[in-house]
Amino acid sequence: MQVKCAICGKEEQIDKLNKNYRKMESNPNAIFICEVCNQKLTYQAAQQNDLLKKK
Repeated sequence: MQVKCAICGKEEQIDKLNKNYRKMESNPNAIFICEVCNQKLTYQAAQQNDLLKKK
């Protein structure tokens, strides 16, 4: 299945082994976020949480 990242626009081919395959198959309008963007967002959120805890 061909999907496009909602953040960076990168197109990827995912198969049935991908964790997002079932979600995308059941709802073609669901938002897909690629692994690279997902890791960036996770890192940025962790950094923001660390800054908030220090205040």
